[in-house]
Amino acid sequence: MDRRLSPRGIQNPSWCPWRLHLARALAAEDPERARDLADGAVRRARAFGAPSGIGQALRVAAEVAPPGERPALLTEAVSLLSESPAGYELALALAALGTELRDTALLTRAAVIARECGADGLERSAVNAVRALGGGPPCAAAPEGALTEEEAGLARRAAEGDPAVSGPGLSAVCRKLGTDRTGLREALEVFARSSR
Repeated sequence: MDRRLSPRGIQNPSWCPWRLHLARALAAEDPERARDLADGAVRRARAFGAPSGIGQALRVAAEVAPPGERPALLTEAVSLLSESPAGYELALALAALGTELRDTALLTRAAVIARECGADGLERSAVNAVRALGGGPPCAAAPEGALTEEEAGLARRAAEGDPAVSGPGLSAVCRKLGTDRTGLREALEVFARSSR
């Protein structure tokens, strides 16, 4: 794959995540090569600079890393993915970190975000992990696509170009509206029409 794609300049792991897939496939039989592939994907993702791509690469790097290195990789992945609209990837990273740390709050957050993005299997496994650790089931999330008044205000400010609006709150709004920051204005118009 590398011989075909690299000469064409296709090295962004977000567009072509073959290194991540191969790292997972090799993890059991050749862990050192799996780690090298995942590390290469993380380096390339950092070069491209998209938080969702870096977060995904870090999450997979954690899957193939020695146990002592996993929490740091997953913590960084969660931090970056919390700033992106990549809800499914965030839920995966939260579930992995929650499992690694045996943290019911992280697993509950993973379940809620998985529910928001329709990842039923991931939601079930996160809820089961919470219960196995002695926690209760997460509260029901808001109906799909529903924005609170605070979230709607945040979205309007971001759509108007307010540079101070960022972080996990904006990321959650983008996930609910199914867009990123650049598509917020149009998504808000569609949301307003559908809410009437």
